[in-house]
Amino acid sequence: MHIEFDISGSKIRYEAGDHVAIFPKNDTALVEKIGKRLGMDLDTVITLTHVDGELPSILLEFKKKRGQ
Repeated sequence: MHIEFDISGSKIRYEAGDHVAIFPKNDTALVEKIGKRLGMDLDTVITLTHVDGELPSILLEFKKKRGQ
């Protein structure tokens, strides 16, 4: 994945080798609603890893439940 940020006009300084961390903020009510719908414990730490190929079985089951 390649992402570029335009920092011109900002006071941010970048040098080769620097990195950036992004910490998104999600709507708490929406997260709780989705967690409940999926039957997930919201204190569980999950890791997402990109893979090529077929959807993992848990996603296929969720897709079936949604009628898609």
